[in-house]
This record gives sequence, structure tokens and C-alpha cells, in this order.
Amino acid sequence: MKRYTRITPSFIAKTVVAVLLSSMCVYKLIRATRTIRPWDETLGRLMFPQLPEMAPYSKEELRATLSVTWIDDCVSSSDIPSNVPIGWGNEGLNGAAGRTLYCLSSHPLVESSAMYFIGYAGAGGAFSMAAGSRKRVAAGLTTHPLIIAEMVPERREHAEQLFDYYNMSHLVDMTTDRVSDNEDWLRSKVCPEGRPLSLFAADLDCLEPQPYLWLNIFRVCKPKLFFMENSGYELQAPPFPCGCGGSPSVNADCRQDKVHRGEFHRAESWMLQHGYFKEIGPDLKYSPMITRRHSQLHKVSDPRTFSLYKREGVP
Repeated sequence: MKRYTRITPSFIAKTVVAVLLSSMCVYKLIRATRTIRPWDETLGRLMFPQLPEMAPYSKEELRATLSVTWIDDCVSSSDIPSNVPIGWGNEGLNGAAGRTLYCLSSHPLVESSAMYFIGYAGAGGAFSMAAGSRKRVAAGLTTHPLIIAEMVPERREHAEQLFDYYNMSHLVDMTTDRVSDNEDWLRSKVCPEGRPLSLFAADLDCLEPQPYLWLNIFRVCKPKLFFMENSGYELQAPPFPCGCGGSPSVNADCRQDKVHRGEFHRAESWMLQHGYFKEIGPDLKYSPMITRRHSQLHKVSDPRTFSLYKREGVP
């Protein structure tokens, strides 16, 4: 004789509470990836498995040159994991920019990297780069920790917990909160002797007021590869010209920044046309490999593009 659960008011109430609690957990996790909140490991384990193990390079892959064809083949690969907590605005592994950073960091020739800055909470550009570098580690190649700078404490905390959850803390160096306007500091921290900078990834918005952030890293470290997020963003038409828009208070702050607003982006546009930064001079020249490709930033509706440059005269 079959037994049936008696549907009582108490049973219904318990079921409703269980559903609500489950919904709240999912909501909390989503919020954790969209705002600057700490990563919740308990919820993370419910939603996101660990990244799969990386297979080492074959002999043919170790000899692969870093070309646009190689990058495109890698970006389109189904081997790149995408079930990670990607938040709003992230260069995530579900978009072209994040997948390109993943592939660049996995290449045998990219031994050391730096990124300014961590940015929005979630598995963004820095996460994509660290995840890609696991391929190099699996192959036994010398791989220096990714240098990441971030001054917002909540964003740093979220990133630290996220890297720890995915067992990638050893692949990143988050000891820098503020980038010093000191070339000696940069030489010792970002590109010390014997460790030239292979890749510099910039995700600086148009409101960054300090020109030294980008000038010094090119003058001192001369990175072999330069990845520029929001390439050409200063050319975008209103209502969001170069990061300005939204609330009246944001617009007011943007208008008050009269000196350096959009300066880095205008300098990059000049370099795209002339092959060098006019602020630095033609002795340091870069050739575009990828020009203003759609970034596919997570849940960002306005068009954003990235560009990739390679320093001339280096392998």
C-alpha cells in the first residue's frame, strides 16, 4: 500500500521557506559578483566547480609563434572554462576580451604580466589572465605571478577570496594597492632586472587623473605586448563620452576633471595611427595585432572595444 505525504499547512509553510531560502542564496551569490562584496565560498561551491586541470603543452604548441591566427584559434577553443562567477563589466571568460587575456597569458612566450586594475568584483580580466597562466605552469615553464594593483579594499578582498577559492593565489601578486610615481619602484616591482615585462593589460577608465600610471610602465618596462581595454572610448558619442554619463553627480565630477580626462585613451589613438606614443617618442614603437575588437564585457550594453599591440623589434 502506497503512502502519501499529507499536505498540511505546516508542510506547505516549510516548503515555501525552503524555496525562499534557496532563492535568497542564489540572489546573494549573484549580488556578490555584481557588487564589491566578499566572495562567499559556501555559495560558490554550490554554483561553481573548480577549474579543470590543465594539460601541458605538446612539443608543437611550445614552438607556436604568437600570431593573430593563434590567438583566434585559442579564443574559439571549447577548452576555456566559462562556468565562473562573472560580474557586471568583467572581462570574463564568456567574452572576447577575457578569452583573449586568458590565451595571451597561456602562451609560452608570455612569462610575466601586469594589470591595472582589478576593477569590478567577479571573475574579470585579472582572473582570466591567472587562469590562462595555469597552462604555462602545467608545462613546467617559468611563470611569474601576475602583478595586480588595486586600491579599493573591498575589491581586493573579493579578488583575494576568489583566487583562494580557485587555488590560484600563487599565480598573482596583490601586494600593491597604489602604484607609485617612482621609476625605481617600478623597476623593482613590475619589471626587475632579468624579468622583462611580457604583457601589460590596461583597464583604465577615462577619469584616471594620473598620467604616470601608463607613462612610467612604458618608459621603464617597455612591455612586449600591450592590451588596451576601452580602446577608442574617448571617440564615443554622448551620452557616455569617455566614461561620463549616468547620474548628475557623476557627470559633474567628470566635467571637473579638466586636465587628464581621457588622456591615456587619446594617446593610444595616436599610437594606433603613428606607431608610438608622442609623449614618449618614436624610439619605442608598437604595431597593432588586433584593432578595436568588440570586448563583450559582461552585461555591458554600450559598445566597448579592445586592441592588442606588439613592440617592434622583439620576438
